[in-house]
This record gives sequence, structure tokens and C-alpha cells, in this order.
Amino acid sequence: MLLFITTALMVGAYSVLTLFMRHTDERGFRLRRIIIILLLKLLGFRIKIEGLPVTKPALYVCNHKGVFDFLVVLRYLDAFVVSKSELSKIPVLHKGGVYTGIIYVKRDNRESRSAVRETIRQTLVNGKNVLIYPEGTTHNGRTTMEFKIGAFVEAAKSGIPVVPIALEYKNRHDYYVNIPALKMFFRSFNKLWTQCSLSFGPPVSDTDPELLCAKTRSWIDQKLLDMQLDLGHKYD
Repeated sequence: MLLFITTALMVGAYSVLTLFMRHTDERGFRLRRIIIILLLKLLGFRIKIEGLPVTKPALYVCNHKGVFDFLVVLRYLDAFVVSKSELSKIPVLHKGGVYTGIIYVKRDNRESRSAVRETIRQTLVNGKNVLIYPEGTTHNGRTTMEFKIGAFVEAAKSGIPVVPIALEYKNRHDYYVNIPALKMFFRSFNKLWTQCSLSFGPPVSDTDPELLCAKTRSWIDQKLLDMQLDLGHKYD
């Protein structure tokens, strides 16, 4: 509840400010980063980061394990984010998304997916970053699930580099799998700290979208295995 109240107050304050100043992508990203920094402090996140975003426009691709993945990555990255349309039904998140660059997609609607691919292409060509989670859902596997290739097609076609991102949590209870969202939030608040590792990889380029996707996924998978060893994960 505190998360929603904090977000609602800041989005509401920004809405008032837009009556007196013009909204821009940069101001929206600044608002989002302020909210995220505050929320991560409230949630007790400790992030070990390796690498940084590149200086030129890119398609950023991250694995997806937890409900807070967006917060962790966007703490360090200004980018338009592709997200499932269900989140747009939450009033505060929808309004915040309008201001801070969320691209909503109906995953079971072919026309929506095609429109989102075109939006991704235009955004990249116009010099803006885009962040995607191509697995399409969270999971608890050691490496990534199969990537949806649509955004890679647009990046390859437009000559836009792809930057792989790997994100891993120290505590595997932070994976968002088979648990109601509300219970997940309470679980996070009941812990003093949430520790995770985040790594931005080197840009990957290729004119073949299949190869571009494969190279990106391979880097993320290897980095995840390295992170799990560093974080002390135990497997049979």
C-alpha cells in the first residue's frame, strides 16, 4: 500500500506541474528515476552492478525473474519499456506509464503485437532506448526461457545494437513464480534486505535477427550462471 501511495503522490504532483510546464520524455524519465530510487530504498534493495548502459540508442534485453525487475534495471537506464497491457488497468500505474514511457502490449492479440513492434522500431530509429523482457513471463530457471524474436527483427532491420542485461537475486524466494502479487509484496517488506546482481553486457549487432537473438541470449545465460555461483546458490 505504501508503494502505491508514494507513487500516486508523485505522479499526482507531476500532473499538477504539467499545467505549468511542457511534458518531455526526459522529464518523465527523471520522475520515474526519483520514484524508483525511493521505492528501492523502502524495499531495502542492495544492488551489485557491473557495466553501464551505452551512450547511443539501443535495444536493451533482460531476463525476467521477479516482480521488481523493472525497478532494478530502470534505476540505471532511461528507456521506453514494453509491458503487458494488464498493468494499464491499474489507474496509478497507467497514468505513471503515460508520463514515463511504457509501451503496453496485449500478448494474446496479434494486431497489438504488430503495433508494438512498429512502435519499438520508430522509438529506436528516433534515438531512444527501448527495454524488453523477451521471455514474456517470470520463471525460476537457472537460464533464460525461449525469447520472442519480434523486437530483434526490428533491431536487425534498423541496424540498432542490442545490449544484453542479466539480473539475478541472491534469495530465490524473490522469484515471482506461482505466488499472488500481493503476497509477493508482503514477502519483500518482511525482509530487511533484498540483494541482487545486475550486469550490462557489451552491445551485440547482427543483420540476422535469429543470430542476434541467439548471441544475446547466450551472453545472458552465461552471466546468470556466473552470478549464481557468486551469490552462493546451491543446486543438486
